Amino acid sequence: MECLVCKSDKITVKPTKMSDFLAARIFEGEEASKRHDVNLCHCEDCSFSFYDRRLTDEEAERLYRDYRGEEYQKTREKYDCWYTEKVNRALNSDKLVLSEQKRVITEMINDSVPGEIKVALDYGGNRGETFTEQIGTEEKYVYDISGIQPIDGIKAIRNYSGLSEHRFDFIMCNMTLEHVSYPADFMKLLYDAGDEDTYYYLEVPSENPFEQSKFSISKNIRLLFNKNYSKIRLVKHYFYLRTQPYMPMSEHINFFTPKALETLLKRCGFEAVNIRENFEENVMGKNKVLSAVFKKSK
Repeated sequence: MECLVCKSDKITVKPTKMSDFLAARIFEGEEASKRHDVNLCHCEDCSFSFYDRRLTDEEAERLYRDYRGEEYQKTREKYDCWYTEKVNRALNSDKLVLSEQKRVITEMINDSVPGEIKVALDYGGNRGETFTEQIGTEEKYVYDISGIQPIDGIKAIRNYSGLSEHRFDFIMCNMTLEHVSYPADFMKLLYDAGDEDTYYYLEVPSENPFEQSKFSISKNIRLLFNKNYSKIRLVKHYFYLRTQPYMPMSEHINFFTPKALETLLKRCGFEAVNIRENFEENVMGKNKVLSAVFKKSK
């Protein structure tokens, strides 16, 4: 086994399983109710963590189909009792998370991107909600194959080949890399979408699942004071997790630290301009994110 980021064979492994929720979403029939063993892996060289089981394109499509819709919510609650309709509604109507993303993006641009950003692309950006006024002063594009209509003032590009018809000053991609099965292949797509003068921006959760006491009561006690959660269900879920193997595989299949992300950028032909950890508020609490501004290596 080798690291998906740096290809090192110095891998620490923790046996675990695919979460019951994930199995129910991507499998059908008897397969959905079976136990599927996987390994949670950690690279001792670059600190990247990942599951050795990768999702196929078909499995990923089934997982994210009608994401946070009614069927998704009911299936999630069946296996994760804390994920109620109230929680799902709060996540779907979370305006705070967008404003926080925009705040961090603006700070990173002001610190690290010189000049005016005239033409910009949000890669995989759904409707383009994270654009700010300074991003794409002349043209704003979103690359999204879902067919969803972008918000006013933003043009949609539906096919990857269509990206080559434009020249972008800035390309951003938010909260995507933690979900993709092959991060280096994904970064190659971003690489080819820009040129030597393009600035890129990437945001992912800053996570290390091998961190000690990641799931301790002291680290998660704040959840009990969030009005969107049922305290009884949180406690019930906590004791349920104690019967499960460590950190069953779910939606996030890649976990980045600053070192891991910088290593991936270098491997894929980029050089980091600025990588730092930031905190972003959302309706469910506060998350630590990893933000990076980078360019193609010269």
